[in-house]
Amino acid sequence: MQWWNVYVQTPAHTRDAVSAHLDRLGSTAVIIHEHARLSACREPCVDNALYTRGSTVLQAALAGHEELLPRLAALQRFMATGAGFEATLSWALYCCKLSDQRYLTQWQDFFHPFWVGGRLLIRPSWDTSSMPRDKAWVTIDPGLAFGTGTHPTTRMCLDMLADYAPQCQGGDLLDAGCGSGILSLAALRLGLRTAVGVDVDPQAVVVAIDNAATNDLQKQVQFISGWCDAAVGPFDMIVANIFLGPLVEMMQTLRCRLRPGGTLIVSGIIAPQEVTLTASLKTAGLGVCSRMLTDGWIALAARPVRDASAK
Repeated sequence: MQWWNVYVQTPAHTRDAVSAHLDRLGSTAVIIHEHARLSACREPCVDNALYTRGSTVLQAALAGHEELLPRLAALQRFMATGAGFEATLSWALYCCKLSDQRYLTQWQDFFHPFWVGGRLLIRPSWDTSSMPRDKAWVTIDPGLAFGTGTHPTTRMCLDMLADYAPQCQGGDLLDAGCGSGILSLAALRLGLRTAVGVDVDPQAVVVAIDNAATNDLQKQVQFISGWCDAAVGPFDMIVANIFLGPLVEMMQTLRCRLRPGGTLIVSGIIAPQEVTLTASLKTAGLGVCSRMLTDGWIALAARPVRDASAK
């Protein structure tokens, strides 16, 4: 299959949000070129001159199948709205055929196993080291869906799952915007009984189903193409690692699917958006019971107001 290099020029302060979006679109890896801009006069087309300070170029790789053009269109729409920040950002996009296929596997040098709460190991398939009998693990590789645990929002969701899973042993999870399915699979390893993952990207659902099979968890989890109203519930835990707009739009739906005493974990927002998200939670009758901040990204755990005071 032919692969394409996708270069995005964006202000430096939006790089994490744009990188996360490229992951969601199916990039096998995202290379960050600091203090750079796009230049049609160079090959590769990244110019690192001193006057480019404040601008960043992200380099991604997308498969050249029938979904390439729709995904590029989705990227253009995302950038046209200012990547969730401002609507007037200066940005540029350039695509070219990928000549060196070794780029597709270079990410293996940077993706290493890591522990979640000292109980659960997230590791790639090429890590075959032995595991202690009293520990659990999830095997997952970077691929055509967002979520390997390396992005701050995913990592914070994993940490919060580890914190709250002991209170929901044998319970059920809804994973809204499941991506690779990593949060659903982690929740099952942490003691939940079943999980339902939903995502508007059909390719993400295919990847999540494959990851469930890799981890022999396909009988405990169901992945659905669609949005959270496709999952009936109710659920003991809900996790939604998506962007602010969809979070606010679906908040009442998520609240209706949460059991009394249940926990909602939300992430995918930057610090300046926290006030808006907190207001949306309050309107839905949910109160924040814990908060995490990593590299400017926020994750919140919330419960029905009468339960929010108890972790």
